[in-house]
Amino acid sequence: MLGDLQLRGMAERTQEGYLHEVRKLACYYSTSPDQLTEQQVADYLLYLINDCEFTPGTLRVSYSGIKFFYTHTCPRNWNLPCKLKIPRQKTMPDVLTISEVHQLNSHPTRETPVRRAPSRCALIEKERKTHAAISYFGLLEQCV
Repeated sequence: MLGDLQLRGMAERTQEGYLHEVRKLACYYSTSPDQLTEQQVADYLLYLINDCEFTPGTLRVSYSGIKFFYTHTCPRNWNLPCKLKIPRQKTMPDVLTISEVHQLNSHPTRETPVRRAPSRCALIEKERKTHAAISYFGLLEQCV
């Protein structure tokens, strides 16, 4: 299975996650995953959903690893990959109260603005203008 994951260019973390999930499936039945039936795999997924109460994100990793094994490594003509519908996890954004907004607005940030160092051309131009102003006022001779 590792070779199949690498051939398909899966990220290292994805490889680890998929292999871990197939190992868990094999441990659950104490047998090699290529010896399992479609019903056993379906029962295992139901176990993850109902008994382990996996979140949709965790369930998606488990399902994807198992699906990869049975579609690429040990291909089977099963309907299982089409059966499972994993709901999207809906989260609400954090909403600030009016008092929290006023509190944020009343305290200025202490961050200092990022200023770029002047370029060499800008320094030369500033020096030229300074000399021009000094010579205009007749102060250049006094400075030298």
